[in-house]
Amino acid sequence: MLRLKSVALLLGVGMVCPHPALGAPSSQVQAAAPIRIERCAVNVRSFLQDPFNGMRMNFVSGISLRFVNVRDVAATRVNISLHYQGATETMVAGGTFAAGDLIDRDVAAFSAALYAGPSPNCSVTSATFADGSTWSAGP
Repeated sequence: MLRLKSVALLLGVGMVCPHPALGAPSSQVQAAAPIRIERCAVNVRSFLQDPFNGMRMNFVSGISLRFVNVRDVAATRVNISLHYQGATETMVAGGTFAAGDLIDRDVAAFSAALYAGPSPNCSVTSATFADGSTWSAGP
């Protein structure tokens, strides 16, 4: 994946650009997973490209995630795989996530990449629980 941090710095400070799909539910269905992803969306920054005609270039400023523990035992570690523009990054969340807790995370994944649409593919790959049990999505 091409990182464009230097281009973003050259173009100047951007403004946060709200996107209508921000907060759209993830298209990934994970019925068997004990952790359910409620939201997985790209955060967009818009940078001024040409001051004469107002054209803007959009860059990713991270990924917003919301997930919930649907198991009756608290989760202590959740690994989520993030796929966007052909690249993959992993987000690891540690803590105590009780049953039914909604967990919101903003991750700096894919920051400064060119914006290529609102929906990354996010999936839970594994989880560890307070009782010592684990869950894995498999191969």
